[in-house]
Amino acid sequence: MEPEERVGFSFDEPPRNGTSGKKGFLATHQKDYLWYLVKLALQILNRELCMKDFRVLTEAFNRRFLSAVHNEKVFHERGWNAIHSRVTRSKEYPELVQCVLGKKKTIGKEH
Repeated sequence: MEPEERVGFSFDEPPRNGTSGKKGFLATHQKDYLWYLVKLALQILNRELCMKDFRVLTEAFNRRFLSAVHNEKVFHERGWNAIHSRVTRSKEYPELVQCVLGKKKTIGKEH
């Protein structure tokens, strides 16, 4: 969003590495929501995601689940670096880039 479009919105900068404590794997509904955000970002930006894009993705992700409890486990805030790694190192990410943008992911190229 451009600055003038952000009036009335708050953005809580997510930490780089998340909060302390054992985080473990994401629950299925959290993974689904993360991939929903990634797909949405690819569609809106019409390009592959770069490191700076994951700050916004992570903020939206944390905002959705920050006060959530799932199977008696409290959600720990995720850092944008961990979210970036989880997405870009997965086998699903290049496939999603191909599907949404119609081109193969450029391995290792950051914008």
